[in-house]
Amino acid sequence: MEQKIYRGQTYQRVGEEPYRRKRDGVTTTLAVWLSECAECGRTFQFKTPNGGTFAPNRRCAQHQHPGAKVRSRRRK
Repeated sequence: MEQKIYRGQTYQRVGEEPYRRKRDGVTTTLAVWLSECAECGRTFQFKTPNGGTFAPNRRCAQHQHPGAKVRSRRRK
């Protein structure tokens, strides 16, 4: 499985999922990724289109703050 590191955060590609685009009906695939939330450390999953620039989510749904910088999380 593919693994990427983005700004110090590790992302593990765990599969692909078929997807039909609403605008034109073309069938494509989305990459499914797992990572740990930069805020709480909980594992979360998200999907991205294949190809293009990798600009992933850095936080889980509970801690999303679009546009806010991620600060380093202190480990106990």
